[in-house]
Amino acid sequence: MSAHSSKAQNVLVFANFTDLLAYDKKGIKWRTERLAYDGFKITQINDVCLSGEYWDIRNETSQMFQVDLASGINLGQKIEL
Repeated sequence: MSAHSSKAQNVLVFANFTDLLAYDKKGIKWRTERLAYDGFKITQINDVCLSGEYWDIRNETSQMFQVDLASGINLGQKIEL
């Protein structure tokens, strides 16, 4: 598990192995759908979005994802369950 903050969006984002959970001063702001099967990592956070990558076991390649910090919407790669 890891934690990342954005002063611009005033959120604290927690990452586990498959999804993200963001808190603001009122409590839970958003939670993403599953972004990965396992073990993704955050590679960048800026004023607008959080980016990361994960290993896709289906095709054995590294995949990228990007999440909007204001809404929690996945702007990048979506995984199919």
